Amino acid sequence: MAIKYADGSDSDTGRCVQMLTCNPVLSGYWANQTDWTDLTGLAITITPKSATNKLLLRAQVHQSSAEGDYSSCIGFKKNGTLLTYNTYNNWGYGDYHEYVNDNDNSLSSGTGQCEREEVAGSTSALTFQVCIRSGGPNWSGNDVYIGRSNRSDNGWYNSMYVRSTFRILEIAA
Repeated sequence: MAIKYADGSDSDTGRCVQMLTCNPVLSGYWANQTDWTDLTGLAITITPKSATNKLLLRAQVHQSSAEGDYSSCIGFKKNGTLLTYNTYNNWGYGDYHEYVNDNDNSLSSGTGQCEREEVAGSTSALTFQVCIRSGGPNWSGNDVYIGRSNRSDNGWYNSMYVRSTFRILEIAA
């Protein structure tokens, strides 16, 4: 017996067949980061229902710096391998890139949000990891704070322990 949906369709195509989420409270700091760094706690293992289904990866990561010239990026790894980025790969653009120049060394902050679509390609378990990078290999003084500002627990600009989110939706193809 076929399933009949409210819209009259009996096809799963385009429908979300599963959704997995993790939203840890992260607090980290990296100085002069020049390569991709995994964000511990922002990883999901999913077993796709069909190899032809699409996986929609969505990440939201709170980032900040106290630098006047600041860049941050978000990317994804699949089973430990960074997914390919064609444009400016050596700068670490990934799926999200933010550049801020405050010129006064005040708090620059952003909540990077990005998404990427991947074909499942398998019905075996796949692990996706959110990773970050700041600037290119020759940058210096490009400090990155994750889940907090550089001011820690200090007065009205406190932004300590801000939650980040990673979500995967599997869409039937």
